[in-house]
Amino acid sequence: MKVAILVGGPDWPTSVLTGILDLPLLPMLIGTLPVVVIIVPTVLSGSFVYLAEQYTWAGTASAISMSVTGLIIMALPAMTMFHIEKAMEEKKEELSKMPFDLEVLKADKSEAKRRLLFLEVTKWEVLPKWMKAIMIIGNMFMFVSCYLALAAGGACFKEFTMSDSIKDDLGGHPWSLIKNLGWVSIGGFCVGSFCLYIFSTWATLTTNRAGRQQLLAAAREVTLLKQASSKLAMNDNPIKKGEGNEDVESGIIE
Repeated sequence: MKVAILVGGPDWPTSVLTGILDLPLLPMLIGTLPVVVIIVPTVLSGSFVYLAEQYTWAGTASAISMSVTGLIIMALPAMTMFHIEKAMEEKKEELSKMPFDLEVLKADKSEAKRRLLFLEVTKWEVLPKWMKAIMIIGNMFMFVSCYLALAAGGACFKEFTMSDSIKDDLGGHPWSLIKNLGWVSIGGFCVGSFCLYIFSTWATLTTNRAGRQQLLAAAREVTLLKQASSKLAMNDNPIKKGEGNEDVESGIIE
């Protein structure tokens, strides 16, 4: 089960999680070694693709290696999820008794509030007109870029294989690989990405501003509630003007 998680889980999150949990390094490294079952067929697939231009059998070998690689890549995550669900079911009571990390819960709640606030300020109905224009322009350029690259790749780029040489086949100029329509596709992608950057920056700043306004409004409400409660406490105080003197006088008489 441990090997399935170490090998079949996402590379970076799994490795980082082992460090966060302060697990011993050597067993984690040994448990990760079976990842070779993914590396070997993947490397062989690339090697056979390179050799396919010289040997006919390499094309068939490449297809087989890619199929094996695909099966392994699908099987390992499935094994990981199976063992995780099995452990969650078998140790359900132990897991339910584990205390939650308060800092993580606080961060999750804060992130959930921020996400909802982000969705509120980025609704199409409330976007400024200039931001709507940027979004439309960015989508148009990105659509053109993707269409040219995917549907008209031959008109955008010259054919260049793994066995070709930049010096012999491209005249020593690697940029000659890109045709005129290819530059149009790249330019459209850059414009679309820049529009996305403008939107992301604006949305982040607007979300932060709205969050600060909510905090200020909440602070004002707390202040008003404290003032109101203090006034109510003063009004409900049984010791009113004159009552204290009367009590003192009655005590002297007695």
